[in-house]
Amino acid sequence: MFGLWRRKRKEEKAAKEKAARVNEQVADSVAANTASTIAASAAVSIDQAILAQSQAQSALFASMVSEQHRLTNANQLDVLKFTADIFGISPDDLIKPSARRKQPTKDSSHG
Repeated sequence: MFGLWRRKRKEEKAAKEKAARVNEQVADSVAANTASTIAASAAVSIDQAILAQSQAQSALFASMVSEQHRLTNANQLDVLKFTADIFGISPDDLIKPSARRKQPTKDSSHG
């Protein structure tokens, strides 16, 4: 009888030790996953901040390039207009070069 009780007690102790080992493994796994998740979330937030800054900078550069292109076109138009004024060319001639008035030549004036 005493041997049966001792064996049962030994089995219960072994079961508790086994359960304790499993719990430690689970605890270690949870701790590792938690630490990994916390570390990953910081890395992801830094990546998101860098990505947002990069996208904002790209939008800024695109806007700057667009504005430079607009200003260049406006400047070219002004230069063209002022050059036409200097040489006495009408705006219609700038739009439709084929519609320019033909100057009489020496041969046609002696006709």
